[in-house]
Amino acid sequence: MASNKTPDYIAMSDGELYDSLDAVTQRCEEERPHDTGQGDANELRLYQIELEMQNRELSTAAAVLEESRSHYAELYDYAPVGYVTVDRTGTILDINLTAASMFGRERRQLVGRPLSLYLAQGNAQELLSFLRKIPDGVQSDRSAQLEVQTRDQGYGTRDLRFLGVTRTLPGAEFPERRLVIYDITDEKLHQENLRLHSLIMENMREGVLLLRQSDRVIIETNPACDRMHGYAAGELKGQSLIALDSCKVQAGRTMLDRLQPLAPVLPLEWEEEYQRRDGSRFWCEASAYSFAHKKYGDVWLIVQRDVTERHRVQQQSRERQAALAHVTRINTVGELAASLAHELTQPLMTVEHVNHAAIALLQQSSAPPQQQEVLELLHTTERQLQRASEIIFHMRKFIRYGELETRSVTVAELIEASLALTYPLLRDNRVSIENKNDTPQLRVMVEPVQVEQVLVNLLSNSVQAMKKANSPQRHIDIAVDPQGAEVKISIRDSGPGLPPGINEQLFDVLQTDKEDGVGMGLAISRSLIQGHGGRLWAGEQTSGGACFCFTLPVAAREGDADE
Repeated sequence: MASNKTPDYIAMSDGELYDSLDAVTQRCEEERPHDTGQGDANELRLYQIELEMQNRELSTAAAVLEESRSHYAELYDYAPVGYVTVDRTGTILDINLTAASMFGRERRQLVGRPLSLYLAQGNAQELLSFLRKIPDGVQSDRSAQLEVQTRDQGYGTRDLRFLGVTRTLPGAEFPERRLVIYDITDEKLHQENLRLHSLIMENMREGVLLLRQSDRVIIETNPACDRMHGYAAGELKGQSLIALDSCKVQAGRTMLDRLQPLAPVLPLEWEEEYQRRDGSRFWCEASAYSFAHKKYGDVWLIVQRDVTERHRVQQQSRERQAALAHVTRINTVGELAASLAHELTQPLMTVEHVNHAAIALLQQSSAPPQQQEVLELLHTTERQLQRASEIIFHMRKFIRYGELETRSVTVAELIEASLALTYPLLRDNRVSIENKNDTPQLRVMVEPVQVEQVLVNLLSNSVQAMKKANSPQRHIDIAVDPQGAEVKISIRDSGPGLPPGINEQLFDVLQTDKEDGVGMGLAISRSLIQGHGGRLWAGEQTSGGACFCFTLPVAAREGDADE
């Protein structure tokens, strides 16, 4: 009767199984000569053990194979690039997960369908042509490539690069096309940005140059920079910055000087006038920025703009402003003409009377005239003539039109000169002046005639306002208030004051409340003060009357002498 008992060797470990196999083999060898029948049983057992060992080896190999297959399946599916296998018509035979995600589909939706369905319009024919160009049986070192774009799935498209190789499997009628797919969307975007930046650099009107900080050598320029300085395209590359600094029109700080500090305040900005190779001049406004470049190290990026036209317009504006100021001064003198004529008549009449007295004294007798009396009369004549001469000289200086230059003068001198010009107007209208200046030696850097014009205009406006309102008390306070780097000068009158909300409108061109005014005085006055770096405004009317204030820059040194 056959036994159902499981053989012991089934439960043995591999080591025990090998030991048992050796023992059975030895017994078979020992019992074979006697042929007792026990040998057949031992051989059967030996055969069963060998089969079990082979079975275990096969199971181990299968497990290793399965593990290897899973490992390489993971490498295939989750590789950083896409893999797809197609037949000669472009139908997808196999595809990894990475490639499937590039087309926005699941793998099961792609296998068995034409690859061209998922490419942008126009790329399908290119794909078929590409597949035909891959010869049968070639190796990967002769791979072909194609760049395509995926079909828009509602969230945009992707740019892909195909690399193709072929492989003919044993027994297959046609070779397979195996494609490696790279997502080059970011690469294409980067290339497009570079192309766009290149177009901008080539066509922008501003000049751009890249300067290496270590040796101040020009690394790159754009065409606008080359044209601006009169060079051919690319001719400035490799040259030192000195090549541009040597073309400066005026002496002073060079670009090399400006870029010298180790830690400058960025961005650096300046304006210079340069001369091109053909001798023409142009004004250049520049801005400099510092950054670290991977290839060149620390560099300066300098952007230059040709502002010659702006300088020309500004010069014309200054000339027109000077002409308007000149006309305004003449108009102001015209308003004061009657009073000035009276002021000049008095010393001239005095001279006439004194001369008559001296002649009469000389004609009284044949005796020698009284020398002392004649000398006193002649001295009186000299003083009156000098007074008339000073009035005429100051008036001519005030209306003079020409080149204006700033110089260091005291605020007291400016106020005194303005009061001298307006004295007849102040006297005839019975206006008293209080000049509050506790710093008579305080100096400002100005063009005296322009500031005197502003003071005369403000004083004249105050007098006319008080006269028009028939103010019983006519008084003007002039106050000087030093405020650090500038000084504030205030003129306050006892007139009717300004209408509410009109402070800023007063400085508009053609804005006036005078019947015979042209509305230019305050506008020009503000422009003149701003040209000195100061401000002019209507102050607060705390105690009635109008108040106008303006500031001027204090001279660098208190003791500067007049130029």
